[in-house]
Amino acid sequence: MGSESDDIQIEDSDESLLDIKEINDLEFDIPHVAPPSLESVLWDMESEEGSDSASLHSLQSLSAKFRSMLYHCILQGVSTQISSAADRVNAGLPTVITNCTKYVAVGTSHGYVLAFDSEQNLCWCCYDSSNADQGAASALAFNLESTRLLIGYERGFISMVDATSGDIIRKLPDAHAPQTAVLHLRFTFLSNLALCGDSSGCVFSMSFNRRLGLRTWDSKCLFSGARGEVCVFEPLVRGYDIHFLSNHVLVAMATLSKVIVISIRPRLKVHFSQQLPRISTSLPLISWQLVSVGKSFQPVLAWGRGNELNYTRVITHGFSNNRIRLLPLRNIQLPYTMTAMHWLGTRHLAMLDTSENLRLVEVRTQRELEVLEIANAGLVYSSAHFKALAVGGGVSEAFALAGERACYNSLSSRGDQLLILGTKAVHMVKLRTWPERLLYLSDQGRWAEALNLAAEEGVNKERFALILLNKYLENLNQNTVDKESLTAAINCCVKLGKMDILCNDILEAVSIDQINQDWYFSLLTDHVCSGGLSILSPSVAQMLVAYLEKKDHHLLENVLLSLDVSCLDLHQVLKICKNLKLYNAWIYITTKTLGDYTSPLIEFLSELVPENHRLGNTMLVYVSCCLAGLGYPSGNVPEADVLRVKQDILRCLETVHSINVANDESTYPYLRALLKYNTRECLNVVELAFTEAEFSGEMGLLQRHRLVQILLQVITPPDFSVS
Repeated sequence: MGSESDDIQIEDSDESLLDIKEINDLEFDIPHVAPPSLESVLWDMESEEGSDSASLHSLQSLSAKFRSMLYHCILQGVSTQISSAADRVNAGLPTVITNCTKYVAVGTSHGYVLAFDSEQNLCWCCYDSSNADQGAASALAFNLESTRLLIGYERGFISMVDATSGDIIRKLPDAHAPQTAVLHLRFTFLSNLALCGDSSGCVFSMSFNRRLGLRTWDSKCLFSGARGEVCVFEPLVRGYDIHFLSNHVLVAMATLSKVIVISIRPRLKVHFSQQLPRISTSLPLISWQLVSVGKSFQPVLAWGRGNELNYTRVITHGFSNNRIRLLPLRNIQLPYTMTAMHWLGTRHLAMLDTSENLRLVEVRTQRELEVLEIANAGLVYSSAHFKALAVGGGVSEAFALAGERACYNSLSSRGDQLLILGTKAVHMVKLRTWPERLLYLSDQGRWAEALNLAAEEGVNKERFALILLNKYLENLNQNTVDKESLTAAINCCVKLGKMDILCNDILEAVSIDQINQDWYFSLLTDHVCSGGLSILSPSVAQMLVAYLEKKDHHLLENVLLSLDVSCLDLHQVLKICKNLKLYNAWIYITTKTLGDYTSPLIEFLSELVPENHRLGNTMLVYVSCCLAGLGYPSGNVPEADVLRVKQDILRCLETVHSINVANDESTYPYLRALLKYNTRECLNVVELAFTEAEFSGEMGLLQRHRLVQILLQVITPPDFSVS
């Protein structure tokens, strides 16, 4: 056998041979288009096959508790019957597993194949006694319709079985290279076309026909392993509608040195070729998935070797989408070495490392979400098949070394489920749906995690979040309240707008403990000040104001400025604001509720002295905002009221005497008070006001002249210095 090489020989009797140089040079023929980032691809297609084995979800869970993304269980029914077959009919240990929309099939070391339905019932057991010397089952493959099953053996024999009955309907003794083990079998999306890979590194296409009532088959060598062995291949099938590819049969293959994507129909053509890292102890890995981009679907190929992971997507162009191009998306360097890689749904990859840790990775962000240790599962490895020990070896040293940890046929994924073949049991790892995660976390009493998860994604799935909140309230009534879960519950209510639960049920639950009640009001304050919460029930708002009045006057003013005035007790808050000198809040509430913009000047006149900088600065900014048509402390005056507000403020400044005039009161008390506080800044405010439209034109000039005359009357010694 040949050693590891960059070259691969391609053969097809109906096509002209592709030159080796075409593959070697292909990577330089890719059009120079800026590769899109992975974030530009929308990973929003829900799994179409997640419910294929719905009944398998309710199986007994393992005792070990992990995080919430992955559900791990043992398929007890399948595992028990495999063990029973080993005892009763000497079926041997399990060696290979695969699944489809209807069945799970497991092959054994003595050539038996057992098929199970979604209820884990044994449907049939296939054993060809006439070919018992073919050894262990080494490869299995269902077709897309779940009607046919191909079985490959370690001594080089292939059978086709009717998947509904288990009857052998075809025997293919020489469909591949002689004296080699069958390592891979895959159906394409065409039911009459399958692929076979053997221990010599060759790949064969197998076509099936029926002529005059007789089932026939034909085998052709696509790739010869003489100058480069193919370790793994994967056609683009997976049950999706791929008519957008114009009936191209795409196959991704990986040798010891390259990953290649070809189409074998309508004609043999290489579309993509890229060098793989040269890691002699690791096998290359490939896995297809279709994701939605807008209203169309695009296949994405995840491929890599060792600790290097790549994503490449397929795009079509040209007339009737008959031209195919592959563009790189991203290259990732991992902190561990991969031995297996499978998609779980359209947004996550499950990767098995050399320490038998199953790692769930979010594709878009490459965040590692969860790690599941499966070392105790006793994962089945196919090292003996890769070394072709049953037929006397004869494989290259590179091929044998790389296959030391081969487990291509020990894991089988479909939709959001992954089946793992262990020596004593079959394990299933499933990606929990969002509602299942909420239920799992709440059942474990991990309320903070569940409620935070509901807050993150509950806007579009409000019904499940509401159920969780009600369940949490029941728990609150029976157990003590912890700050972490209470924080998450209030955050969830705020994000989902559940004010009735926030202001009634949760408050009632925490009211029996003063510490929890104080924490409740502290959390409300944070949400109000951050802008996430603007409406509260009047009773809760009243309690919150009373709480902050005793705790923190600065926070109280921020809350009053952030809350909608409709939920406030005006008598309560205006009295508190006046007593605590919360000028900003008092002005905000008065102007918002009463539309009275002169009251602030009149109300605080007696307090406006040069030493009161907080009030003085507030009044100057307030007058400037009003004369400019701006709201205070933020926003705008309603457009219909802008002219009235300007005129009211100007009239107030020009008032000769206040309402409750004293005998010793000087003229123009409001304007005089502002000038006495800070003459320069007050004149700057007047100058800025003169730029407004109301002070232009004939009437505007008269108003401007009148105000200047008043200023000249006010700014006279001894109240003001000559400067």
